[in-house]
Amino acid sequence: MSKKDKVLDGKCLYTPGGAAREYAAIGCNFYRGCPYQCKYCYNRKGLTAKVMGVDHAVLEDEFTKVKNRPKKYRHLSGEEYANTVFTRELDKNVEYLRNTGIFYSFSTDPMCPDACELTLSTALYAISKGVPVRILTKNASWTKEVFDRIASFTAEQKRLIAFGFTLTGCDDWEPYASPNVERIELMRTLHDFGFKTFASIEPVIDWEKSCQMIVRTIGFCDLYLIGTISHFGDFYKSGSGTTFIANKCLRNIYSLQQLFNLKIYFKESIRKYIPETMTFLYGDGTETTVSPVPMDYDIFHEAMTDPLEDIIHSLKYLNRHNAFLQGYEYKTEFQKESDIFLLWIFFMKYGNTSQLAEYVESIDDSQKERVYNEFKTLLSNAKTFLDFLNMLGRDKKVMYETDKGKANILPWLIIYAEELIEISNDVINEYQKIN
Repeated sequence: MSKKDKVLDGKCLYTPGGAAREYAAIGCNFYRGCPYQCKYCYNRKGLTAKVMGVDHAVLEDEFTKVKNRPKKYRHLSGEEYANTVFTRELDKNVEYLRNTGIFYSFSTDPMCPDACELTLSTALYAISKGVPVRILTKNASWTKEVFDRIASFTAEQKRLIAFGFTLTGCDDWEPYASPNVERIELMRTLHDFGFKTFASIEPVIDWEKSCQMIVRTIGFCDLYLIGTISHFGDFYKSGSGTTFIANKCLRNIYSLQQLFNLKIYFKESIRKYIPETMTFLYGDGTETTVSPVPMDYDIFHEAMTDPLEDIIHSLKYLNRHNAFLQGYEYKTEFQKESDIFLLWIFFMKYGNTSQLAEYVESIDDSQKERVYNEFKTLLSNAKTFLDFLNMLGRDKKVMYETDKGKANILPWLIIYAEELIEISNDVINEYQKIN
């Protein structure tokens, strides 16, 4: 059944319209209002602001007004009745919902203290029925009880739930929410625990900061949703929202997508400012067109990759397409900066070879032949990468503006390539001895 074949209009579960539909085919709202009071929040703008924009999560009237319920439910608390209604609506549409999943929430932060318990209890029920769930939050200050509960989810439960975090990089626009850096750390922790994760890079307030949010979550974010700010008129015609900065950051975002095989969706609101696809012309004369994932991209059925596959993919990309490595002349300084930027981000993600060594130690006997063949591929690409670096010249400076100031990153890249070659040779030789 197509996700567009059915429209739900329940008290809990419903089919969202407009821009919300880009996030989910089915939404779930129990509360209105939010304690985080973000300056850009659409619920705090317009005619409904007095009702929807209150500074705490309020259970919807249809769950709290006892006289409007069937008599057999009048003894229940508001949250208990909401849970009952949710269960009934989900059971009635379970086959459809297994295909669409459920998104929490468009009218509050579902993991804020007032809403968290009802969110988790209903999400667990949905998962028990085989319905996937996505939860988007700005709250990283979970209580120990909440964190322990989530950490105890079984592997089967983790397979059907994804935790998302709004990441703008602009804490001053989100005065009462957890700092962006704390949200990123919680995302990393949840991903390490085996949960799917996603980032809402919306709204883009400062293009460069939004790009940094992507950079800082590479490796533990399974999907990025990028959209513009609403209700602020000509916000993108000046300052950090200018077309020049947008296109500069867009190229870096698309390049990161290729280098690390990121899954990125640009919301319709952003397409009026930037192209939906971007064609890259490389120094060797080749070109490629990069596109975002479709609106209904299914995060739950994306195949998992291992660290070795990821490194090989990135090295192949750099060896083929990084014009700086290959010594080509650049038409603009920006293109050169972009390619150096990718080299730095590649090093920041993979430069600690101890993680690769730990991966090798974790391989069981049934996987050794596959890993042996992958390390042969890695060895070939690492040698090519080192050849390119050596052609640049070991005494050449490749300067990049790191967090600690400008640094020559070429020696670090050379050492890293040499370490990859050493590890690959060790694994290959060990396998050949045994076999």
